[in-house]
Amino acid sequence: MAAEKVLVVDDEPLVAQMLTDRLQDLYVNVLRARNGVEALEMAWEHVPDLILLDVMMPKIDGFEVAKILKENPRTAGIPIIFLTALSQVKDKVRGLQIGAEDFVTKPFHFDELLERVSKVLQKAEAERAKSEKGEGGPSAVTGKLKEMGLVNLIRLLEPEKRTGILTIVSEGRTGHLYFQDGKIINAVQGTLRGEGAVYRLLGWTDGDFELEPLGNIAPSGPPPITVGNQALITEGLRRLEETARLAKDLPPLSTRLKAGPRLVQLLAGKRPAPDLERFLSLLDGRHDIRSVVEESGLEDLKALENINKLYSRGMLEKA
Repeated sequence: MAAEKVLVVDDEPLVAQMLTDRLQDLYVNVLRARNGVEALEMAWEHVPDLILLDVMMPKIDGFEVAKILKENPRTAGIPIIFLTALSQVKDKVRGLQIGAEDFVTKPFHFDELLERVSKVLQKAEAERAKSEKGEGGPSAVTGKLKEMGLVNLIRLLEPEKRTGILTIVSEGRTGHLYFQDGKIINAVQGTLRGEGAVYRLLGWTDGDFELEPLGNIAPSGPPPITVGNQALITEGLRRLEETARLAKDLPPLSTRLKAGPRLVQLLAGKRPAPDLERFLSLLDGRHDIRSVVEESGLEDLKALENINKLYSRGMLEKA
């Protein structure tokens, strides 16, 4: 990596210096810019191999800098990692929509950031080598979610128009995403199919993935998923944020819950709808909250909303 150039863009001198010092561990040449205008000038002049880009800056913010760079053929291919104190899902989605490789929230751990920088540089180098050799056929895609999150992986497969089945294994669980020409057309995880399975898989942060390239996997009828990849990502991130909010009002997800006397009395002599009956049957004191969510057949957010509502009303108790 000795010849690779990393442009650090941050208007806080201390942060920029700390980044510069730590990046020396990767043996890269570090360039620095103090604002968006300088960032554009240096990017056009030096065409760095990676840009670490702060969002909140004077003159031109990081989002606008990235947009301008991505619209210019000379700089469009430069990978960008956003560094920002913004943590809302909408901000992350905006960064990904512009074309950033990653979105790191301040304050961050330098070791983790260096690992992400290293992975992005390795990926860029592999793509350059592949291009120089004229290799056009699809290559195997394998790795770990800790090194490349599912959002970035989807964004990698889409422009390459990959077709195949992406298998993800995490904590004894297995999920599958079905890609046709880079677009997700179906997904399966446990009892979930389609969009609900995608939303669940987006929440997996640890595990292994492998893409099995196939010539064609399109079903004979209409595909179960018709919305675009970015729409899936946006909705999935929104649901993850809402799920985290609901979980704060519950015991740890490893807690086993059972129907309390009030719920038993309420259900006496009644026959719930099949999907609700299955959900309630799991509240037996033998299943923890995570198991109830994943085995209920309901989408994760709906299942957790049901648990939260019953628990807040005193109808569930710890086993």
